[in-house]
Amino acid sequence: MFNNDRAQSLPFGIIMAAVFLVGAGVLVAMFLIPWNVAFIPAFNGLVAADMPTQQTADAFDFYRDTSVAVPVFVLIGLLLWAWIRGLEARTQ
Repeated sequence: MFNNDRAQSLPFGIIMAAVFLVGAGVLVAMFLIPWNVAFIPAFNGLVAADMPTQQTADAFDFYRDTSVAVPVFVLIGLLLWAWIRGLEARTQ
């Protein structure tokens, strides 16, 4: 099915995709852990006291938007990388 030149491209692609997903998981955890553990209770306390500032609300929005956007960009990056890897393997 594969020539000798192409036989190593599929396992390499799968391993690199797994490494990419683990790295992306670390990045997601870096943004979600501070947001979930520390920031939400503090922001809820400010809201209950009717004292949130615009900067605090902007920071909250940033973390919320990042937690939604990072997985999407990770999947897009992984798909683009797999597509390019497949084209490289096809031309060799």
